[in-house]
Amino acid sequence: MNVSVVTTTVSLGGLDMLFNSLVAQRDPPEFEIILADEWYEMRKDLLADRLRRDYAGLNVKHVPITKRLPFIDHCTGWNTGLRTAEGELVCFLNDYFWAYPDYVKDHWVDFVKGF
Repeated sequence: MNVSVVTTTVSLGGLDMLFNSLVAQRDPPEFEIILADEWYEMRKDLLADRLRRDYAGLNVKHVPITKRLPFIDHCTGWNTGLRTAEGELVCFLNDYFWAYPDYVKDHWVDFVKGF
């Protein structure tokens, strides 16, 4: 695996924007998406169905954030995702983000070149 895109979410929306942009990547290296989700238990089945139906080309690992806090804590989500990541390069994005069409490829090229 070349690139892991780690995403954390505490929202009940916003994943379509991110997934639509990642499925539209142009000539990307092999990459995975790690979705660390505070709402994992409530939407794991719904999201699995949606990923199979609408985003079959994406390699998504949907994982629960086990430490729930009474406030938004993206750091716990990113650390959860980082422990699951298999890529040589790890990029961090949030839900509601739009990755431009060469996002994954550009980050990989810069990583391989050594910046």
